[in-house]
Formats: sequence, structure tokens, C-alpha cells
Amino acid sequence: MPYVIVEINRAAATAFGLDVSLSSSTPFSTVYNTVQVAYGKLKNLLLTRIGERPLQPEFGTDLFRILFETNSRELQQDIEEYIIPKVSQWIPEITINAIKIKTIEDDPSMLHTVEIRIEWITGELEDLNTLILAIDDGGILQITQG
Repeated sequence: MPYVIVEINRAAATAFGLDVSLSSSTPFSTVYNTVQVAYGKLKNLLLTRIGERPLQPEFGTDLFRILFETNSRELQQDIEEYIIPKVSQWIPEITINAIKIKTIEDDPSMLHTVEIRIEWITGELEDLNTLILAIDDGGILQITQG
């Protein structure tokens, strides 16, 4: 059976890819801009445990290890060591400006919860983006775009 290669009109193509969404009626949605693509990549990297991805055993982070760490200020350095090198290795188009961690020392009601706020920019765009990751004592991890 012969195949015909059709050239894609790059000017007419506006979608960059697909985003996985567990909250909508369909599992996939179309991604239309660079920030959405970068946000999806960052979310995928943070939610993947090291060794989980076949043929790429170094992809992912050790963020799930913080579930059993002491909820204190020393945790911030560990979290930065889990995130920053992996983002620069796997998503070089993202530059992390700051990682802010809210622990029990900041808010006494966060006894068994950690909130990680990652501020980042992508490519030539200078707009600051925020990803908020919250982990509670039940092991439930929530990611929101700030």
C-alpha cells in the first residue's frame, strides 16, 4: 500500500499539543500556547517518580519523599534540590525564578501539609507563571496554576 506525505500548512496550525485533564468530561484538551505546553511539561515532571518512566529511568523528581520528612524550614533546601536540577535537565525552556515553601513554621494550621509555589518563565516570554503544589498528610497532591 503506497503512502502519500502531505505537507502541513504551519501557518494554519495553531494547536501545539494535548493536555491531560482529569477534571473535564474528556481526558484530553487542545493546548494553544507555549505557556500551557510548558505548564503541562512541568506538571508531568513533578508528578512522575524517578524510575517510573520506562526507558527514561532518570525522568521525574523525588517530591513524594517529602511526605515523610519533618515539616520545617530545612525542607525547602531538599525540595529545591529535587526540582531545580531536574527542570533544567528535562525542560530547558523553563527558567525557575523562585521556589517558595509554606510549612508549619509559616502557618501553624499546616501541621501535616506542605505548599510549594514555583515561579517560572518560559522561553523569550518574560511573564511570570506560578505552579502551586500542595501535599497533605493523606498523601494527596494537588497542583494548580497560579
